[in-house]
Amino acid sequence: MKVKHFSILLFFLITSLLLFAQNNVSFKVLWLGATPYDSEYKHLWENNLTPNGKWIFQPGIVLHYEFFILELDHSIRFQEGILLDVAAQPSAFTHIGYRVRLFKKWRNTVNFGLGPTIFYRSSWKNFDDYQDHGDMEIAGNIEYKFLPIGFELEYDFYVSNKSDISLSFYYMQPKTISLSIGYKYWIHTKIKHKKKCNTCYYNR
Repeated sequence: MKVKHFSILLFFLITSLLLFAQNNVSFKVLWLGATPYDSEYKHLWENNLTPNGKWIFQPGIVLHYEFFILELDHSIRFQEGILLDVAAQPSAFTHIGYRVRLFKKWRNTVNFGLGPTIFYRSSWKNFDDYQDHGDMEIAGNIEYKFLPIGFELEYDFYVSNKSDISLSFYYMQPKTISLSIGYKYWIHTKIKHKKKCNTCYYNR
């Protein structure tokens, strides 16, 4: 009975946190990736933008949900990305991270987050000259890799009390940094300036 009561209390606590805490959702478009590493399989990389394979085209989308646990400086963010990898194969990543606000001035905000990430993709075993070296785990036609630490560096430009234009650098897939740009919508914000203020360009 005590366990049941505790579970109910925990459920309402989490629900209240998600509903009434400051929170936001984001939709971002992935388009560019960079890798400093060499690979014996660069001839398979259909999305190369440069001959040396350092810059790659990575079309995709990233969805975020973020809720704050301490003012607007500390938060938890859930992310799901869907994209085409360097070999133009379907891939995705799932991430949960702890984030902190590094900088805020006028309309500009910089945030940094890190946490565990799982990257998965359609298996490359269908390529004739691909050999598995144990870099990825295999589950049927899916290859995946657990990254203990994935990170995101995010820049937000304030548009309105409910809207930001957002730019992110991700490390959510092995040996690759990705760039995205998109829109952040604030579901609930903490209004710090309750009176009209001509010099207060943001309420967050």
